[in-house]
Amino acid sequence: MSRPGRPPGPLKGRTAEANELAQFLRDLTAEYTVSQLEQRYTGSRSVWSEYRSGQKIIPLSRLKQIVEDRSQNQQPCH
Repeated sequence: MSRPGRPPGPLKGRTAEANELAQFLRDLTAEYTVSQLEQRYTGSRSVWSEYRSGQKIIPLSRLKQIVEDRSQNQQPCH
């Protein structure tokens, strides 16, 4: 069964490191749509798309929150 939402497009970071961070975020949030991320965390769908593509670097505080949520709860975003 595939997840809802559009499949991710190509990575668009300005550096290899930006693309690696975006790929890490994609892997970490793969089962969630940008709408689900928007509801759970701050930021619009377009901002979440930019984070996942590497166009925009996710703030460390937001990334830490996602990592903590994923490691502690292992529950999907609602």
